[in-house]
Amino acid sequence: MREEKIFMSDQLESSGPGSFSRLQEILEDVATPVGTRLADALLCALAVDCRQSGDRSAFEKLESLSVDDMIDVALDFKWALQAEFEFTLPLGTKVKGSDPGSVQIGSELFVLDAGRDGLFPVKTTSRAAEGPNLALLRAEIERLTRRLACRRIGLPSSIYLVDSDSHQLQFPPLEQAAGVVLQRNARETGADRFCSANPAQIKAFAEDIVLDMRALWCKRGKVGKQVTLVRAAVESALIEASAPGSVRSIAIQMNDQRGQSSFVLSVEYEGTDQAMRDGILTSAVPPSHLPGRLPLYYRAAAAMRERDWLNSQGADGRIDEIALNILSAAPEGIMAVLEKLAKSHSTVLSVPVGRKQLSATLFWRFGCIRAHVWLAGELEISHETLFCEDCSLPESLLSQLAGRSVSSLIELPFECSCKIEAARIDSAQELRLDLAPLLYLVNLSSGKVWLEPEGP
Repeated sequence: MREEKIFMSDQLESSGPGSFSRLQEILEDVATPVGTRLADALLCALAVDCRQSGDRSAFEKLESLSVDDMIDVALDFKWALQAEFEFTLPLGTKVKGSDPGSVQIGSELFVLDAGRDGLFPVKTTSRAAEGPNLALLRAEIERLTRRLACRRIGLPSSIYLVDSDSHQLQFPPLEQAAGVVLQRNARETGADRFCSANPAQIKAFAEDIVLDMRALWCKRGKVGKQVTLVRAAVESALIEASAPGSVRSIAIQMNDQRGQSSFVLSVEYEGTDQAMRDGILTSAVPPSHLPGRLPLYYRAAAAMRERDWLNSQGADGRIDEIALNILSAAPEGIMAVLEKLAKSHSTVLSVPVGRKQLSATLFWRFGCIRAHVWLAGELEISHETLFCEDCSLPESLLSQLAGRSVSSLIELPFECSCKIEAARIDSAQELRLDLAPLLYLVNLSSGKVWLEPEGP
């Protein structure tokens, strides 16, 4: 638990008989909106206040506050966790209530987790549907459907779909509809993360999912006929592409199709996945694609050819220049990160940068390791574009940035040799840099990285 409390300092945790320990005793039974201990979440917020203030005597100043003053801070903090409310922490850091279960401290966004005491950076918090909130959702669905015929559909479980980078809730295959799987995106609770949703949000989500269940049960005959056609078409396409995999499931998202008579279905099938490994791929199949050659035919065949070529070069995949540069700053070391990526589809790095934390997610996309980089209040790198806040440059200089490296313009905690392709100032007065990262081949077991050989 100690490692999970991001930014919790030893001084705040073991401050002895001072105001912190007395505050913990007073707030022992006070809970956050998700049911975790308010005292633990507040201590994390105060630790962020200390870090962002940059004051070496910050801990002593906090410790000198009276218990009454700390209780006032606790009440303000609890209110900010459940409504749009702003206040200032004792050392001057602004706090702003965001979505329920979330709070912005300075320029950094944090969330609660119903399964863990404390407060956590949103960028490093799982988006999966799991823990106490999943148990509550299942219990509420079971209660709401106790007297309904659609209870035969069952209860949902959590699954991660790599292709769409989404965490879904999936029900068991429904035999009465040719084995279709009812599916719902876990992000639709109204909270920043499934784990940070409060009980009222989870119950409202359950009510909406039950509407999906009732709609599917009423239309199970029509859905079943289309599922049968799609399964036959997919199996035929896989055979034609010489793909060795088979159909794992066919899913349906009912919340935007409750009034339809024909449906967009999502096929999950075995094949070469985003990491160039054996895995599960997904493909949407709208009614307009039947009959005819399905798009997944081309994808399955292309993925197999790409995998064979990479293996012939001694590579497991590619890595772009941005992700490669970030690896050099990984606290755990380059090989440790590559070992994770050899087994999973993503991993998260945290790198201290002064009073803040730089977060970077390395992930597989179409056989290439790419990166999403985020430094609260300063910059973000996503989809080969760098967004830089509070950075204004004259128009005459923007045109001169093409061809320069990112590191020659912006100071980062790692060397970023990636070239700038174009620069502009957007409507929000943010500097946007379009990047042109080189692609390298990578062998994950040896750590070897090299430029792709030029064609004939």
